[in-house]
Amino acid sequence: MEAPTSLARRRKALKDKKTHLIRNFDIRSVPDDVLFAESARRMRARQKTPPRSEVLRPCPKCGQPYGARKLRAHLPGCTGMAVTNPNPNRMIRRIISREDQEAENYRYWQRLPVGERLAAVCEVTEAAYSIQKVR
Repeated sequence: MEAPTSLARRRKALKDKKTHLIRNFDIRSVPDDVLFAESARRMRARQKTPPRSEVLRPCPKCGQPYGARKLRAHLPGCTGMAVTNPNPNRMIRRIISREDQEAENYRYWQRLPVGERLAAVCEVTEAAYSIQKVR
């Protein structure tokens, strides 16, 4: 007679906790992505060391290497000077209109030697004909 009373106690304890058992629960009804996400969460919780080494990137202001999360936390308080463009010969231009873009393209192609321009035209032509042959 002890088994029914202990079972009755467990049921009463479950009712007190405001939980209930689902008798017809089928694990196959749970979508795979939910199961995979929960499995991954539990695996990460058990890990003592990270699975791979941390990727370090330099801070754009001070240049010190940091991981992604540490860099995000470091940036607002970083007092270093912003790193300037490492190549002083390169210039970044802001183009607002289509005419400016066309003029910039013209300037770019005009500064290249004739041989490089002809090689680029040949390469583009070959690419266009290769696309046409596919049809």
